[in-house]
Amino acid sequence: MRREIQTRAGTSTVEVLHTMQNTSRRPVRWSIWQVTQVDAAKGLEIFVPASGFQQTFGDKPYPAAYLDDDKERVRIRYEDQVAKLAVKANRGWFASLDRERGFVLVETFPLTPGATYPYGAPLAFWISGRGTFTLHEDQVDMATSPGGCDPHVETEIMSPLTDLQPGESHSLRTAWHLAAIQSEEIVRVSHCGAVAVPLEVESESKAHFTGSFGVFWEAQLDLVAYDRASRILQTINMGKVSPSHAVLIDEKIDLPRQTVRCSLVLLDQDHKSLGVLDRVELR
Repeated sequence: MRREIQTRAGTSTVEVLHTMQNTSRRPVRWSIWQVTQVDAAKGLEIFVPASGFQQTFGDKPYPAAYLDDDKERVRIRYEDQVAKLAVKANRGWFASLDRERGFVLVETFPLTPGATYPYGAPLAFWISGRGTFTLHEDQVDMATSPGGCDPHVETEIMSPLTDLQPGESHSLRTAWHLAAIQSEEIVRVSHCGAVAVPLEVESESKAHFTGSFGVFWEAQLDLVAYDRASRILQTINMGKVSPSHAVLIDEKIDLPRQTVRCSLVLLDQDHKSLGVLDRVELR
């Protein structure tokens, strides 16, 4: 196993390239398995775009995992009860939200439709807490294991099960992204940041924009107004943003009459676009 870890100035993102190589003399069928321990001492809720989940460990049903059918999202709230949940993610991200401390940890990963994954899912979550689970007909009591009930969640990203002949290798690229945020939930994630309250606008004498976000870059934030032909009508500098401060939008702005869409765009120090944080249609 090899791991290459990359950081870059100006962003909270850490990229990890995992590579497994079969150095034996026989064929193998393996999956890469990334485990991240996330502190849950102050409370934690995890949001995953997904079609469902199943509990694979824990002798009692875990009481704080839910599927929001209308949003195609699984929510897992930390409770002091041991369990493991396999989640059928349908997009390549999930977000671990610590509301009390005001931070979100987003993890991103690739998905391979139709591939075979361990547990039948690309993601799993181990909840460290009290109680028992059974493995190979042996019952394990977490209270008897040193640190067994420490409040944390192990987030587990897996690659598809891959057949490797002797000498062959397979890689998986994942990333961590951290941002300060004021939020009750995470509804979307982009290359730029996390969306807690989507960008909204109320039209009065001036357009009133609101929203709540966390960003993964030190950048300039612009609000860009477009017409029906996607031509830029106006650009408003909303100031500097960074991963260490939550981004709250509450502004009244005069817009050109032809405006039909507005986007929040992040720009680097050379004024090159880093991407769109969120957008809203006006008509």
